[in-house]
Amino acid sequence: MDTIKIVYIAANPKDTNDVDTEREYKEINEIFKKNNNKRFSLNNPVFGATQKDIADTLTSIKNEKIVIHFSGHGSQIGDFLLENKNETSLQAGAKELSQYLGSFKNIIGVVYSNCYSEDLVQNTINQINGFCIGYEETVNKDSAKNFAYQFYLSLLNNEQPKEAFEKAKKFSKIGKNANHTLIYKQSEKFAGFDNARTQKNEQKITETDNKTSLKQQTEKISKSPYTVVAILILEIVLGLWGELMPGEFRQQINELTNGHYTLAWILTGIILLFMLILMVLQEKKHKNKPENLQNATLSDSIREKFIEKLEKTYKNRLKQKLDNRLEINLEFINP
Repeated sequence: MDTIKIVYIAANPKDTNDVDTEREYKEINEIFKKNNNKRFSLNNPVFGATQKDIADTLTSIKNEKIVIHFSGHGSQIGDFLLENKNETSLQAGAKELSQYLGSFKNIIGVVYSNCYSEDLVQNTINQINGFCIGYEETVNKDSAKNFAYQFYLSLLNNEQPKEAFEKAKKFSKIGKNANHTLIYKQSEKFAGFDNARTQKNEQKITETDNKTSLKQQTEKISKSPYTVVAILILEIVLGLWGELMPGEFRQQINELTNGHYTLAWILTGIILLFMLILMVLQEKKHKNKPENLQNATLSDSIREKFIEKLEKTYKNRLKQKLDNRLEINLEFINP
């Protein structure tokens, strides 16, 4: 089972309103402490996130799947606001940030907990194989915290992202000024958190199929008459070579056969020839054997012709039966 790390990245520049990201992280962290789900883990939070902080955090996670939780502010043109060296706003463009996230193949989810994140969601889902969540326009900080709390609580109770989203969406609507609109996008190939495991299984099946195919090809070659012909020719060539040019090779064979070199290679050749004849006869018999109709498949054109012929025959026979009945009825009426 793949482990999934929730990566909490927050930015609250000095020139923006306070969204209390520390409180949001504290509430999420409490969920993880109370839950024993070993599949999920929560990383150390990144507060006051700069561009380099994102790079350092994501690059350090190699063997786990990642769900990123961005918390902070978004601009009306769809950017996420990071912090620069002076702790003021640094606009991370939706397109550029999404393309960067897409370069990490272990990212399977991104939650944008900030206003005006529709463009971020749309751009990100085109770059990753997973899910993405955000807000169409504005959202108050309490509603965003409520959504995050219920969403991760549901994930830790083994719900899939879409199920967790729907439940958290309803939970976030409880309270004053909860008039926000949430967005959920999911890539076509993403089949939930078990998708990674499915891909591994498919890879194992492919490897097994390749091994099986190689084994079948090897067996086919070993049982081919051409293989026996090649061995027979090689055996005759070596036998004649030993006869015409006696040397160390012939001496070794003589030692093994008690001096019967010629008899040994001739008998070997006869055995190989006998095997070749048997294999040819077996292959000929196999070709002449009719195929099992149960496993046979018909092309579309043949199937259509067969059905057409069957319908025509059935109609003709039905017509004949009706004609016969008509003749019988006429005989009774006109004796």
